[in-house]
Amino acid sequence: MTINYKIIKKNYLSDNLSNPLFLFGLFFFIIHMLLPYLQWINGEFRYKSNYDIGVYIYSIFYIFLAYLLCFISFQMGFKSKENKSRLNLDTRNVSFNLSKKLITIFFRITVVVFFIGLYFAYQVYSQISILGQEDYLRDRIGLGVGSGINMLLPHWIYISSLIFYFLYSLTKVTHKLQSRYSFIFFLISFSATTIYYITNSNRNSIFILLLNILIIHFVFQKIKVKRLSLKNFMFFIFAGIIAITLFYEVGKARYGTLYKGDDEYTLLDNLNGAFGNHENIVWMQESNYSDYFYGETYLAGFTNFIPRSIWPDKPLGAGPRMKNIIYPGSYVVGKDGNSSLTTGLFNELLMNFGVIGMLIGSVFFGFLLKYIFIKIKLSNSMINILILQYTLIVFTSQFVYAEFLGFFSRYIITIIPFLIIKFFYYRKSLKK
Repeated sequence: MTINYKIIKKNYLSDNLSNPLFLFGLFFFIIHMLLPYLQWINGEFRYKSNYDIGVYIYSIFYIFLAYLLCFISFQMGFKSKENKSRLNLDTRNVSFNLSKKLITIFFRITVVVFFIGLYFAYQVYSQISILGQEDYLRDRIGLGVGSGINMLLPHWIYISSLIFYFLYSLTKVTHKLQSRYSFIFFLISFSATTIYYITNSNRNSIFILLLNILIIHFVFQKIKVKRLSLKNFMFFIFAGIIAITLFYEVGKARYGTLYKGDDEYTLLDNLNGAFGNHENIVWMQESNYSDYFYGETYLAGFTNFIPRSIWPDKPLGAGPRMKNIIYPGSYVVGKDGNSSLTTGLFNELLMNFGVIGMLIGSVFFGFLLKYIFIKIKLSNSMINILILQYTLIVFTSQFVYAEFLGFFSRYIITIIPFLIIKFFYYRKSLKK
């Protein structure tokens, strides 16, 4: 059976949500505009009691310039003559060849992915239960040394949740029984993912999960509507309430009892802990830091899958290096109680290449986003659109605030289930 989708490309909610400039701009505003403002007016910083206002304003200025260069390069990038007319079409028909047998295969693969993720999530959960959540959170990095795959594979419950919801969205009109099974497993996997991330105190992952589900909900619909219906409006409100509540409660569980009293832990503390990494940039500028790493933190991401037992001196990622910049000698490989700092796209570019290198890197990042975006718009493959859409979401959200090493390792692991489904999809397509 073939399912036909008409993709409407102008003035529609799905286009706005899936446009990388929307998400990128939102996360940029939160991290590099809203949080610096709130930190300043409330005087709540993480490393110092105060900063020079001139340095503070200057840091925001050149980070905004980096964002502007990224925005411009996105708007200019990769509009070849042969594709320009296709990209400017108001509508485009996309046909997905989804037989009942193929959907069943996708569903079964996703069930296997879910149980693999669930097994490894249970292993981590058992470790937390033995140590206690507070002791685990104090030395989460040290406890994960030497077991990187075991710490990454639990994210497969997160990916299975997305795929189950995707299958539900595609089949709710044409394959109602399969749609019902997909939705049931979505609820199970979503609940398991939420419990795991709450226990592991990984609030940003819950936020990104909800964001992915929200975009899949609007992008992969058989009927596109020009106005925001009451049903979709309520979906927005419901998702927003869940996101804010879980985000706050997980942050409170992680920091409220460890460093402050529960009653003193505020929403600003929560946001500051999750997205307050612009202060890293301010600290580097006020300290005139210039001992750059020239790409070593990115190399650390590509070599992260090599065990340190084989390569003891392999490069450290940006988080540990940033911790040692601000608190020299505080992060030592193999030491108990190691903790790291979150860097983010612009902070890590600055650490490696300085202000000029950061501005040049922002241009290349804009071209990368445009390349992925065009690939989505020109693709007629269901699985390719899903993979590219997921890639674009995490690159314009998670990558903006995460360190490259952690982001890249997680992206590689989480993309594997998509690639397995892609393999079976094309294998079946070739047999027809």
